Amino acid sequence: MKILYITEDNFSSVHKDLCLAIIEANPDINITLLTITRKDLERRSIDNSSDKKGYYHLQIQGHWNKLLYKYIFPYKIDKKWDAIKRHINLSSFDLLYASTLFTDGAIALKANREFNIPYIISIRATDVNLYLKRMPYLYKLAYNILHNSKNIICISNSIKSNLMKSNFFRIAHPDILNKIQVIPNGINNFWHINRTKKNRNKNCSKFLYIGAFDNNKNVLLVIDAFKKAQKKYPTIKLSLVGEKGTQEKEIKKICNRDNSIIYKGPIYDRHKIINEIRENDAFIMVSREETFGLVYIESLSQGLPIIYTRSQGVDGMFRTRNLGESCNPRNVNDISNAIQKMIQNYSNYDNIDNDLERFYWPSIGKKIATIINESVSK
Repeated sequence: MKILYITEDNFSSVHKDLCLAIIEANPDINITLLTITRKDLERRSIDNSSDKKGYYHLQIQGHWNKLLYKYIFPYKIDKKWDAIKRHINLSSFDLLYASTLFTDGAIALKANREFNIPYIISIRATDVNLYLKRMPYLYKLAYNILHNSKNIICISNSIKSNLMKSNFFRIAHPDILNKIQVIPNGINNFWHINRTKKNRNKNCSKFLYIGAFDNNKNVLLVIDAFKKAQKKYPTIKLSLVGEKGTQEKEIKKICNRDNSIIYKGPIYDRHKIINEIRENDAFIMVSREETFGLVYIESLSQGLPIIYTRSQGVDGMFRTRNLGESCNPRNVNDISNAIQKMIQNYSNYDNIDNDLERFYWPSIGKKIATIINESVSK
């Protein structure tokens, strides 16, 4: 069985990890991971190659107009579709796996109509928070993509919840509700092997952030909230691991004049990252929008409670455990209150324990492999 997995994301390992997990679960499945991007993107790409039998990676980079590609959706889809047809024999595939509803799902719909290839869809935060919320003229396209898909996978409970609350869902839900399943991303086996628990019988004074410094990650507002909390708890510290983004320059200036906020720069080595996590007491990332946030789960695997965005990412995934505090990413007082609650109630937070198994790639691969088999046979 030949699967074409389509993504525009060449900066995260989750797509490669998922493909390898599916093949491990069912060796009869061959997957080509297609990453298709603009040539002029400056972000750091990851290595999607692997010698795993049945796995192939193909990257297409197009010299497309940056502004038109970013802001004119039909232009973007037409350019991607033309490039894919030039490089790939689509009729040789048994199923397409679109990693997003819109930018990849529109391609899957075109392939379905022209070559009668079935497809499945993943829905991510950008699909709900950007396209469905701000571009109602794409509702008809979204309905056609979802209506013709064999199965729909939401990466988190919060994405499914926000989808069901959307104006689009009120119109379209009878056709798509029964297709939806929530299956999260996994974390690398390194974190499962090295999982540990944190001693809660101590003060919570060291907070950690890991990620980019763009506007969506909201680090400047987190710093403001941290300084508010610091008025009551003057010994707390905040470490920042990451690089790049529109806020990085200002963040570095703040760190240079405030020794309680430590700029660590980028760390890519897992052994160094895990040591950094273990040296801290709590993890904080309050993105404005978040599909999932693997770093939350990686931090939980090391026993750290988390401060996270309400109604985004991992919110709603741990209903039976108290693993941290959610907060409004646009309210500095709410973020500050979450920090103070964590300090005050540190001994009351649970360790993730067996819930970590939900983020084990082999288990996720088996679930997706079953969905693929069902989708092809429908």
